[in-house]
Amino acid sequence: MFNSRQFQIVELLKNKNVSLKRISEIVKKSTRTVMRDINVINEVLAQHELGRIVFAKNQNGYQLEIDNEDKLDDVLKDWMNDEHQILYQLLIHDAVTIEELSEKLYLSSPVISAKLAQLKEDYRHKLAISVGKNGHYIKESQAKKVLALANLIYEKDRYFLKELGLDKDFYQEIVAYFNQHKLAIIAEYPYVSGRQFASIILAVYLLGKDDSIVLKDDSVMSQVFSQNDLVYTEKMDNLLSDYLDKVNQELARITKGTILDILLKIEERFEIKLLDMTLVKELVLHITRAISYSFIIEQGEIYNLTNLKAQNPFSFDISLIFANYLQQETGIEVYEADLLALYFICSMNRVNNIRQKIVIIGRHISLANINKNMIETNIPNVDVCVVGSKDALLSEIQTHHQALIINNYAGMDLTDLPKTVITVNQIISSKEISYISKALENILFKERIEQIFREEYAFSYQVKPQQPWQEMIEDISLELVERGCLNHDEHLAILEREKQDSFLLLEGTYIPHCMSKRKDYCVGAFVTLSQPVEFCEESIEKIIVVAVDPENKHNNNLFSCLYYAMKNPKYLEISSYQEFIALMKGMD
Repeated sequence: MFNSRQFQIVELLKNKNVSLKRISEIVKKSTRTVMRDINVINEVLAQHELGRIVFAKNQNGYQLEIDNEDKLDDVLKDWMNDEHQILYQLLIHDAVTIEELSEKLYLSSPVISAKLAQLKEDYRHKLAISVGKNGHYIKESQAKKVLALANLIYEKDRYFLKELGLDKDFYQEIVAYFNQHKLAIIAEYPYVSGRQFASIILAVYLLGKDDSIVLKDDSVMSQVFSQNDLVYTEKMDNLLSDYLDKVNQELARITKGTILDILLKIEERFEIKLLDMTLVKELVLHITRAISYSFIIEQGEIYNLTNLKAQNPFSFDISLIFANYLQQETGIEVYEADLLALYFICSMNRVNNIRQKIVIIGRHISLANINKNMIETNIPNVDVCVVGSKDALLSEIQTHHQALIINNYAGMDLTDLPKTVITVNQIISSKEISYISKALENILFKERIEQIFREEYAFSYQVKPQQPWQEMIEDISLELVERGCLNHDEHLAILEREKQDSFLLLEGTYIPHCMSKRKDYCVGAFVTLSQPVEFCEESIEKIIVVAVDPENKHNNNLFSCLYYAMKNPKYLEISSYQEFIALMKGMD
C-alpha cells in the first residue's frame, strides 16, 4: 500500500495543511521525492475510495481530504508497509531469501533487493542486516530481536493480532494485568506502559510458539496464556527471562557516577564546559526510560528537530559523542541520540550564559523603569540600566559595552550613535519584547560579520568530475587551512565530524563545522561551488564552513543567525560573498 515515508505523509496531512517545503524537512527527502510520494498516495487513496491529497492555494500547502474517516483509520491500522513486513520476516526467521520475501510480499525480486539495500542503510546503526548462504538475516542477540519485534507490534498491534488469529482481549488482558501487578512481574522495570509490556509478550509468543516443550506451571505468563487457550512454551519463557535480565543488568550500570565520568571525558576532550548536576539527573532519567523500553524501529510519531539542529549543531554533535562513549563503556545502546541533544541544549545555555547589557533612555524615568522590569522579566540574561539624558547615555556607552539602546524618550534623535537603537514610545509590548530578544541574538554578528566571514576566506571551489563528496569537503577544508581560517586540529575535527552521518544541510547549503579549542574563536567561510552537487537528495550550491569556541554563548548564536538568514527568500538568489555579507548585515 504505502511505504513508511508515504504513511508518514498521510499521518502528517490528516489534520492540517502543510507546505511542500515543510513536508520535505520532516520526512528528510527532497521536494521532488515528496511530490512523487503524493502522486502514489493519491493513486492508492482513489483505488480504495478513501480521499485525496490536494494543494490548497489559499493556504499555500497540501492537505488530506478524507471521504470516509473511519474506513481510512481502519485501513491504516490494519496495514503494515513493505519495509516493516521485510523486517518482520527477518526477525522471525533464522534466514530468509529474496525469493521467499518476494513470494510472501507479492513483490518482484529487484524491488525486494532495493528495499533490503535501503533497510540496511536506514538501520546500519541499529540493526545488523547480513546475508549468508541461507539468505538474509539479522545478526543480533535474541534480546535485541525481541525488542525490535515488540516495536513493530507496538506500532501495529491490531495488524499482528489479526495476522496471528489472536483475540484482541488477549492483548488487553496482558495490558491490564501488567498495569495492576507491575511489581509482581519485575521489580526493577520502571517507566514501561502496559501496552509496551504487552508488545514484548506478543514478540516472545511469535518467536517461541513453535517450541514443542510446553510449560505447565503457576507462573504469571503461563496462567495468562492458558486462560486464552494458548500454550506458553519453554522457549517463550527463556526469551522473556533473557530480555528482562538484559534490561535489569543495563539499568544497574546506569548511575550518576557513570554519566558524570562520560561528561567529564567529553569536557576534557573538547575543552568545553557543559557539566551541571541538572544535566546528570536528566540524562540518568532519560537513559533509564530508554533502557526500559527502547525504540529501534521508527514509529509513526512525527517530530522534526531540523530547526533545532540547524541552530544548535554542537548539542547534537555532543549527543552522538555521548551515545558512543556510553556504548563503549557500558554496552548500552541509545537508539534516539537526537533526543539527548535537547538536554545538552539546555545545559550549554545554563553553563555558558553571558549577560548582555541594554540601556534605556527615557523622559519619564518611572515609565522607563517599568519597561526595564518587563524586559528583565521576559528576556533571560540581560542587565538593563535607565538614563534620563543624552549626556548620561553617552557616558554609559563609554563606560560599559552596551549591546542595545532603547529609545523611550519621545522626540530624542539618536541616529548619530554607532549602536543599534530600538524605539519604544510608551509601555513596551510583547511584540516589541520579542523583537528585542531577536535583535540581541543578531546584534553582535551584525557588528562584526565581516570579521567572522572574512573576504580572504571566501572562494569558489572547482568541482571535479565524479568527485566523491568527502574528498570535496576535505579539499575545501585544506584550502581554508592554507588561507589561515582553520588550523590543523580544526581541519581534522571537521573531517572527524563528517563521519558521524548527521549532516547539517539547509536551503541548498552544506555546513561543515567543528568546535574550536581556541578561546573565543569564531570564524566562518563562504564557499560557492562551480556547479551544483547532489548530496542527500539535495542540490548543493554553497558550502559554509564554521569553527567556533562553543564556551562563548554568543559564538553559538552564529548558527541561529545563519539559520534565519537562510530562511530569507533572498538567500536562494545570492551567489557571491558580497551578497552574502549584505544579507547577513540586513537581518532584523
